[in-house]
Amino acid sequence: MTPRDVVSLPRAGRPLTGVEAMASDADEAYTMSFTTSALVEGPISTSALRHALDALAARHPLLGAAIEDDRFHFGGAAPIELVERQASLESIEASLEDSLQHQRWTPRGPRARCVCTTHGDGLATIALTFDHRVSDGGSGVIALRDLLTVLGGDRLPDEPLDSPGQEHFLPPGRGGVRDFVRALVHQAAAGVRPRPFRLGDGPAVPPDARRTRIHRIRLDRTESLAVTRAAKAAGATVHGVLVGAVAQALAEMAGEARGVPLRIMHPVDMRRVISAVVGEDRIGDAVGYYVSAVETEHHVRPGDGLAALAHDVTAAVRGAKERGEPFLSAPSAGKLLVLARKLLGARRFRELGERELFVSSFSFTNLGALERLGMATRFGRLRVLEVSFLASPSVFGASAMSASSFDGALEVVLHHVEPRIDAATGAQLAERVEATLRGLGASEDAG
Repeated sequence: MTPRDVVSLPRAGRPLTGVEAMASDADEAYTMSFTTSALVEGPISTSALRHALDALAARHPLLGAAIEDDRFHFGGAAPIELVERQASLESIEASLEDSLQHQRWTPRGPRARCVCTTHGDGLATIALTFDHRVSDGGSGVIALRDLLTVLGGDRLPDEPLDSPGQEHFLPPGRGGVRDFVRALVHQAAAGVRPRPFRLGDGPAVPPDARRTRIHRIRLDRTESLAVTRAAKAAGATVHGVLVGAVAQALAEMAGEARGVPLRIMHPVDMRRVISAVVGEDRIGDAVGYYVSAVETEHHVRPGDGLAALAHDVTAAVRGAKERGEPFLSAPSAGKLLVLARKLLGARRFRELGERELFVSSFSFTNLGALERLGMATRFGRLRVLEVSFLASPSVFGASAMSASSFDGALEVVLHHVEPRIDAATGAQLAERVEATLRGLGASEDAG
């Protein structure tokens, strides 16, 4: 942030933007939580954690905001909740899964919570979970980075950071009536295209009856480099290779010789998109809702080559961005869903979302290299060994995937929602994807 971006924040806060209002409505029917976590080595005390969380909320007032009458209100929320646990490092996945289970965020706030799990030998996993109205993956990494900065012994700047919402940064002509109409047309077109293959065919269930499961795949530096080389050879991005690996696995699990239609939702980092459009970084380090999405469609047959799939996915995502599709859901489609919620009511809106709106076969969030958001291997007296990003898939459907790289190592996390997808099916998908990605390195060695 530049000095002109630092402001004195009024207690009255500001109105929720269209996307934030959409997240508020969707919170009634879907699990709206995101978690960033770090495995750290070094001294951590309860008092140090409490001090760091208070400093984090002071730096990012949205994390401590209440929400009333469709406005953020600063200064009145309870402190960010701190939970401390002890568990073996091998059982940390269960603790991270707990952070993703459906829990309505209360209007009074705060909009984040922290779980610190100590493992012995000076190791601990610090997990921050966020209300989707104030955070996406990038924002979560920024908040975790700032928390680790204070825990490591350094200070954050005293001035609070303004978070005006991404609509503040949209170029002229974006987010108006024309884009709203385009969003309507775009949604209508989705209804006439072939129904995509869905991995799980379990019944729709209320949020409180769902259970989010995760499968983490950690590739070392050599294996991660093999993925990057495979992407370059295919004329694709790493994102394209990872999505291609999932598409290949889904087609094989479907067992349809003629192939299956897949519709993939790709959350898009609006920090980068908007900065590219306006020609400068006008968003900075404040947390806030900066994710939009594009969808791509693919007809995938068992045995389709990974290189061709990766290239297809990459070209489709680039084309959607060039057409400006991220702006359709940020904020135009957000306003569309808010309108649908008002017209239909909570119950019918949830049923419509299950049946018609969130019908992507898979959602894939790729944060890329976390170093670009300031994550580092050392914060003062703390050493960071691993960083993870987790997303609740039920906002997108029954399955999702996230990826990020840190210190040269790539981590891929597959998420699925039980009972929509059973445990055996979720594990089978993860095993197939892992075998494909690790096989890229094996292929290089054989060559």
